[in-house]
Amino acid sequence: MTIITLKLLGICSMVWDHFSCIFPLPLLLPGLRPPFSHLLPYFGRLAAPIFLYTLVSGFRHTGSRKRYAGRLLAFAALSQPPYWLFFCGEARRYGQPLPSFGETGCNILFTLFLGLVMLELVERLRYSNPAAAALAAAACMLLARALDLEGREGYLLILLTLYFLTDGKKRPRWLELLLLLLAAVLGRWRLLLLAAEAGMRSTVLLNTLGPFLGLALAFFACSGKKGSCSRRLQWGMYLFYPLHLLALGLAGLMLPPM
Repeated sequence: MTIITLKLLGICSMVWDHFSCIFPLPLLLPGLRPPFSHLLPYFGRLAAPIFLYTLVSGFRHTGSRKRYAGRLLAFAALSQPPYWLFFCGEARRYGQPLPSFGETGCNILFTLFLGLVMLELVERLRYSNPAAAALAAAACMLLARALDLEGREGYLLILLTLYFLTDGKKRPRWLELLLLLLAAVLGRWRLLLLAAEAGMRSTVLLNTLGPFLGLALAFFACSGKKGSCSRRLQWGMYLFYPLHLLALGLAGLMLPPM
């Protein structure tokens, strides 16, 4: 599987995850029965790990990290109003008060931008000054939490794990799987802790196994080759993120509460 194919799979997963927030499965497919009703949400959990993996791949292979970072930051800013609108649509569908613009946090493209900065700092410092590299990574994670970026420090921890696992060194398969599982668990530790305390076992499993499957799929099934991609497709994938959030947010605001 090429990077482009993996990105397209991630986009499909993301759309399904967001679509089901506005059009929940029980309403969309009322006749759906277990195990399918339990398995379909897992597809939506593949998206974030896939995008984190493709960021690490892009960091290693892009011709210009500055231009890559610039694209991420520009589309992050462009996507923030639709991101807020999406949460407004979701809140209306569930009969909840609409969030203010600052209550929804920052979209995942901001997280990817900060992750790219973190990887650049780590790569520059890891050999000459490992302690400084660790401090730089920790500072980026604290900043992700302070700015309320999507995934916060958990997504940056996953990025670090993928960065070290894709350094070309040979490792036993069981060790790679273990590190990916640990990254999946630690990447969502706050959510998992809250869900476990509330006795929500299905939520714990969904947010542990789902991201782990996404990481394992990206890490083991992707060839690392970019694949064929025109500039139109490349920019189209960037534009699709704010456009699908805008469409789903408007749909949620126009539909009556459930």
